[in-house]
Parts: sequence; structure tokens; C-alpha cells
Amino acid sequence: MSKVTIKDIAKYCNVSTATVSYVINNKETQSISEDTRSKILHAVNMLNYKPSVIAKNLRTLPQHRLVAIYTDESMKYLNRLEYLHILDKASSYFSKHNMSLVYGRKPYVQINNADALLAYNLSKEEFRELGKNNFIPLIALDSLINDHLFFQVTTNYQKVKEEASKVFSQYTFIGLKPSSEELKDKIYSSFDNVELVSKVEDLYDISSNNIVTDSKVIYDYFSSKEGKVVLFNSGTLDRKIQQIYECIEQALSHNKFDIHFYEI
Repeated sequence: MSKVTIKDIAKYCNVSTATVSYVINNKETQSISEDTRSKILHAVNMLNYKPSVIAKNLRTLPQHRLVAIYTDESMKYLNRLEYLHILDKASSYFSKHNMSLVYGRKPYVQINNADALLAYNLSKEEFRELGKNNFIPLIALDSLINDHLFFQVTTNYQKVKEEASKVFSQYTFIGLKPSSEELKDKIYSSFDNVELVSKVEDLYDISSNNIVTDSKVIYDYFSSKEGKVVLFNSGTLDRKIQQIYECIEQALSHNKFDIHFYEI
């Protein structure tokens, strides 16, 4: 792979090479907006630009890496159960690849000891607050951010729909209510019949006998109910976690890459 240059950063951010130089060299005499500065620093991280002028200040990555995980602290009971399931799966996978999870909480201040950030089920506003203060690889899990400065890993709802149509003529997609309004809209637009839930009581009102879901918690609840047929791909979360790991490794490498959004 060719080495990233300051011109690549400038082109990526649609600014001049001088502006990029001012930011990476921390020239306080120049008037540059905070948004532009943030965008350039994220691009420096995303494209793995290593200018010699700051190379001496870059720490050598330790063999054992830390990933800080953030989530919506106000989420309801069912979302919390799903979060615990994700933590269990992610911790097990990461530990096999010499990574550990640490837990972050609001306020979204700068994290000094992590190599990457994983944001699960955050709204776009919360995600941007997290990204505004940190310039290390940042991955959105089950949130729609659609910003090429960051990675994004979500469910491939079109694929879920295609698989469901092979099994059912009629069904209801039941999912956990996301904090991301953009993701919520995408789910509603992907299926004819949708129920998004957050409390156990919400499940009591589900009358459909044919259920499609991407949630382990919802699958566990309905699969034990007589008369309910549930379509759930248990391997989706495993592939999401593997993709998150690959995103982190990719971002911490010296290679250029173009794909930032992944649907699993």
C-alpha cells in the first residue's frame, strides 16, 4: 500500500494542505474552526497518516490492546440484557486476540488508555460527542452514523428479509428499540410488519406466531412459547464482533482502506 501523504488528508477533508499542516503541528496562531480541526484529526487517524514531525510523540502500540465500550445508559431492561450478551461474546472473542474491554461512562471525555472505542446503541448526537473528544479508532455498533471518519457495523436487514421470505409468507419483525432514530427508520422501512420493544411488557402484546428477529433476548423469550415460530440467525453477532475486531486492526495498521460501513 502506498504511504498516505498530507495531500491525501487535505483531499479527504476538502481543505488545503496548509490547513492540515497547521492542525497536525498544533499551530495556535492560525484560526481554524473546531469542526475542521476535529475532522482533520479523525482523518489522520482513519487514514493512518504518520508524519515524521509528530512520529516521535506517537506511542508504540502495546501487544495487549484495550477497547473502551460505551452504550446508552438510559436504555431499558431488554436492551440491557442484550448488551450483557454482547459483552460476554465480545470479551470472549477479544481475549483470544489479546484485547480487553474496559467500560466508559458519561461524560464522553477524552480516553487516554484505550486503543479504540466501541459505541453500542448510541444516538447520533451521543456518538458525535464521543468522537469529538477522542481521535482513536471509533466503531458504531447498531447505530447509523454514516460518516466515513468512523466505522459502522449494523445488521443487514435486507438479508434478514430475504431469509424470512424463504420461511414465512407472513411474519412480524420484532427488534429492540434502538437509540438511533436513523436505525429505527431503516428497520421500519425494511419490513412490512414491525414491532420495536424495550420492556418485557411490550412482548405480552405480540400476537404474531411467525417472528423474525436479530435479538438473542427476543429469540430466547419467544422460542419457549408454544405456537411461536422464531427465525433468528445466532451467528450474526459473532460475525459482527469479528468485523469490529478487523476494523480495529485495520485502523491501527499502516494500510489504506476505503470501506467503513459493514452490514452483517
